[in-house]
Amino acid sequence: MSTHMQSSTVNSTCGPESSCTCLAGFWNYRNQECRPEVVLGGGCLYQGDCSSHNPVTVCEEGLCSCPSVTVDNTTYRLAGGPDVCSEGRVELRAAGAAAGWHHVCDDFWETEDATVLCRSLGFSVGTAVCCSLFGFAGTGALYAMDDVACLGAEPSLMACAHLSQHNCDDTEVAAVRCA
Repeated sequence: MSTHMQSSTVNSTCGPESSCTCLAGFWNYRNQECRPEVVLGGGCLYQGDCSSHNPVTVCEEGLCSCPSVTVDNTTYRLAGGPDVCSEGRVELRAAGAAAGWHHVCDDFWETEDATVLCRSLGFSVGTAVCCSLFGFAGTGALYAMDDVACLGAEPSLMACAHLSQHNCDDTEVAAVRCA
């Protein structure tokens, strides 16, 4: 990437006439600064910190993450999966819910449930993934749903039958692979 940065040469190489190019792993912020590219899950300040490395990711709440999608007053996202934004543990935040992202317990988590969630995120189908494959919820995690029982045609995960009370520990996080 060629730039003509005037004020900073940190993380760049400069040629004659003050023409500078950001080093590999950095991006040009406002033609003034070479900022580091940030991987999924890393801390960010600007959208470019994430999207310069992977155009699918966004800087949301100070972390590079997959874009969240809001359906029927509930915001959904995937986290922790190796295939950026198409697989991971299920996280959600309902309007008016306690601060932070909540999890879905993997009790009875099946293909119909995964497909409803994946359709909400813009994919066609989903596969349920077992046993916290994409990371644990963490000590003291908040769970929004347990015993999810989708039929497959629901518009969103919250429209599926489920329990709001749970009996889950931090290793029982529902996850999906979307396609």
